[in-house]
Amino acid sequence: MLRVAIVGYGNLGKGVELGLKHDDAVEIVGVFTRRDPASLSTMGASVYSLSSILDFKEAIDVCILCGGSKNDLPKQTPYLSQYFNCVDSFDTHALIESHQEKVDAMALDHVQYTIPSEKSIANVKSGNLVKGPLHKRECYVVLKDGVDASFVESQIKSMPHYFAEYETTVHFIDEMTLKKEHSAMPHGGVVMHRDTNANGNKQLIEYRLNLDSNPEFTAAVLIAYA
Repeated sequence: MLRVAIVGYGNLGKGVELGLKHDDAVEIVGVFTRRDPASLSTMGASVYSLSSILDFKEAIDVCILCGGSKNDLPKQTPYLSQYFNCVDSFDTHALIESHQEKVDAMALDHVQYTIPSEKSIANVKSGNLVKGPLHKRECYVVLKDGVDASFVESQIKSMPHYFAEYETTVHFIDEMTLKKEHSAMPHGGVVMHRDTNANGNKQLIEYRLNLDSNPEFTAAVLIAYA
């Protein structure tokens, strides 16, 4: 039986626990957190302080690290890899972090969707050269009291390598609407390659991803690697 530790318990950590609960070949040793263990409510897994994880060296086969790519994983993965087998999902986009901090300081909560351009998809399938962005971004933001909405919108739209190069729309909504209509965190995309062979025959290969919950899908990938 594979003995697994879940390090971190945000959306990804919860998805990992959900996935592991359905695998009879896995034992969840526990959730290890920097927060007060008594403050966490899991789906049944025991909760321990992250500072105590080395006490479990003989009880853990692999750690699935569910922290953030900005501050957590760059420190946690190298350190914990000295003592455990580790799997993480490090994914940092260039230059996002400093801009994200500015937005996070003013926004109570937020979510963004990346939406493929159906026109661009049709052009690729028909063999036409597509220039410019292949998708657009939709952002839904709950502002803190007294924050200037136009300034937040400007900060989001000017974020390089993520929003600035795309058609971006920012919607300001209340917290209840965000939780009711935008809490599932769906994700998707299309990857296509079109070419012509030596005989002039057209060939198209297409991969499509459509997820109701991106954290739960990412958790499943981490579990598979573990």
